Amino acid sequence: MSSTEFGDWKKALALLQHMGEANMLRINKKIGSAMVDSTRDRFKTGTAPDGTPWSKSKRAEREGGKTLVRKARLRNSITFRATPRQVEWGTNVPYAKTHNNGEEIREHVVRAKNKRSLRFFVNGQAIFRKKVTIPKIEMPKRQFIGLSDDDEQEIKEIIIREIGGGFV
Repeated sequence: MSSTEFGDWKKALALLQHMGEANMLRINKKIGSAMVDSTRDRFKTGTAPDGTPWSKSKRAEREGGKTLVRKARLRNSITFRATPRQVEWGTNVPYAKTHNNGEEIREHVVRAKNKRSLRFFVNGQAIFRKKVTIPKIEMPKRQFIGLSDDDEQEIKEIIIREIGGGFV
């Protein structure tokens, strides 16, 4: 977003500086809420903020579901935090960064910790092992956190609604 999109930028900045913390907090909460909604919508469309479609996951291909939405934990964890000076949105789910940015996961061994063995199913048959070697995996980038052009426009519209359009 360039300063020319707002018209008289100096006037806009002067208005923002005189708004007070309560008003800025209200604006940032509205922006945060809008960005959470936009981010969650990406799980419905399967697209990155720049409009690039996500590559379909093997699980989604196999089971016919949506990529990154098996149990919706990641999608439902998107939240925001707002102060009068900033707003940020994201997730605290440990695997979010791997999916958002893409990552090579090295070969590693998973061992049973709390039980005598690991249990998993292959072709409907229960398999028990004390340890399993997970091969190297190249996790593709499926970006969901970020600003789209529509997000930037939404932020602009929220600010204009809240402080008035007199400077545009």
